[in-house]
Parts: sequence; C-alpha cells; structure tokens
Amino acid sequence: MIKIFRELRRQLVMIYKFDKYILYAIGEIILIVVGILIAVGIGEWRSNVKNEQELKSYYESLYYDLNQDKDSLDSLIILFDTASRAIYQEIDKMQTGKYTQDSLYSNVPGWMVYLTEFTPSKPTYMEIISSGKLQLFTNEDIKKQLLKVYNSLYPEVQFRQVATNDYIRSNRTEGLMDTYRWLMIVQNDRQDYTTVNLTNEIAPIKHDWLNDRQSEKYLRFENYLTITGSSYQGFTIRYRKIIPEIEYLMKLMKDELNK
Repeated sequence: MIKIFRELRRQLVMIYKFDKYILYAIGEIILIVVGILIAVGIGEWRSNVKNEQELKSYYESLYYDLNQDKDSLDSLIILFDTASRAIYQEIDKMQTGKYTQDSLYSNVPGWMVYLTEFTPSKPTYMEIISSGKLQLFTNEDIKKQLLKVYNSLYPEVQFRQVATNDYIRSNRTEGLMDTYRWLMIVQNDRQDYTTVNLTNEIAPIKHDWLNDRQSEKYLRFENYLTITGSSYQGFTIRYRKIIPEIEYLMKLMKDELNK
C-alpha cells in the first residue's frame, strides 16, 4: 500500500497536480498513523492479556496459601481447645484434696502441651509485594482484604503468640523447675521422641507440696495451669476471628477466577 502511494506521489509531482498530490500525501500520513495506532493497540492488548494471566496465577497461588493457613488454624483450634479443657479438668481435680503424685503424672498429655504456633504461608504475598505486582490487583475489595489479612491480622496474632508462649515457656522451665519433675514429664507425655531410655529404675522423689494446698508450690502450679488454660483459650478465640476474614478473601478471589 505504501509503495502505491509513493508511485502516485511521484506521478502527481511530475505533472504538477499539487492539489491531488496533497490529498494523497495526507492519505499516506493517515495510513502510517493508523498503522502505528494498531501496533500500539496490539501491544497494549498483549500486555493486558499477560497481566490478566499473571493476576490469575497470583489469585490461584494465594487461594492455595490461604487454604493451607485455614487448615492450620482449624487444627490448632482443635489442639488448644482440647488442651484447655484438659487443663481445667486438672485444676478441678486439684480442688478435691486428693491430688497425688500419680494424679500429677498420669495426665501429662492433658496439661503439658508442647508449644506450637501458627505460621502463615506467605511466599506468594511476599513475591507480590517485593516485585511491585500489587498494582495488578485492580479489584479494590480484594486488595483491601489482602492487606488486612497479611499486614494486620497475621502480624497481630503472631505477636501475641510469641509473647504468650515466651511467658508459658519461662514458667515451665524456670518458675516451676522445683515443682514437678521433668524426667517424669517426658516419660509420661506419650511422645516417643521425648522418652528417656534408662537402664535403671527411676528413683522416687517426694512431692510433699501436693499434700498441702496452702503451700506456695501448690498455688504456683495451680496458677500456671490457670494462666496456660486461659492463654490457650485466647489462641482459639483469635484463630476463630481470623478464619472468616480468610474465607472472605478466598471468596472474593474465587469470584474473580470464575468470571
């Protein structure tokens, strides 16, 4: 097409038909401009398609991560609900005046739950933030909920976990070191990896404080159980508050994927 315009331009100039030459020159310019606009449009279309595909991939990966987090929270809720109930049952036994050394160590798995924490799955979110791809999220509801979950809810629950677990851990290993016997704990926690294999029979040690409900050690142990049970309940309350927020974000992304 461009060659045709050039030939016409040459012929028109030669016979001095400048008015028609101008008309064809304008047509040639228009053709070039249209070609440029089409090329730009195709480039933008390809870029949009690429961005949409990338965004879809992020939605799918985030959905997977969030589903993993939800399953983890559900498991922790069951764990800490069970633990807190067992701890309160232990406290209830202590009120009878018949709480003995056998009572203390026969239900170790009930009141001695080894500390565990919720750790969010964040690889996809971190990639989005570090690469500046958050700009691809044009759905403001999704973007707002995404930032709420990862920048507010997750950090808050993790901070409280660390603070509470540090307190419980300190009580177990320091505050109650002279109250119960760790050797008996690990031998009765029903965990194979903590069992100590001894060649000799475990030497008996008296726990006289168990016979005196007014003793400092009795009160210290009861306080430890009470605070730990309340802390575990606090974990489950916070976990239950996060789950609906996760489910809402998952629903928003699923709706976008189904469009």
